[in-house]
Amino acid sequence: MPLFDHFRLFVSDYAAARSFYDPILSLIGYQVVHPNNDAKFAIYQSKDSSGVLIISPAEEGRLLAPLHFAFSAPSVEIIQEFHKLALSLGAKDNGKPGIRAEYAPNYYGAFVVDFDGNNVEFVTHT
Repeated sequence: MPLFDHFRLFVSDYAAARSFYDPILSLIGYQVVHPNNDAKFAIYQSKDSSGVLIISPAEEGRLLAPLHFAFSAPSVEIIQEFHKLALSLGAKDNGKPGIRAEYAPNYYGAFVVDFDGNNVEFVTHT
């Protein structure tokens, strides 16, 4: 059973967030399964339904506190592709792909900062 059923990420610019998350999440098999353009939210889900990410605009006046979240990646190559793609989409580098031995011996990850200041990571432990 997955740790989370779903996670909701509030964003300051819905269109910009979609232009960022749609392509990077497709690298790990997540697709939009329910875009609700009237309510402006998108539900991302994998084929195995292991978890759901919902992106929606923050309500006016809502404080957006930057988060750190890590997506499991199936390979080092996907992590390298994620990092390159994310930077080309306008994210800021926050850690090039590589081993992070200070976390664990087989921890390979890459980090970027999205448009709302969230630290987005792709990681594998293989």
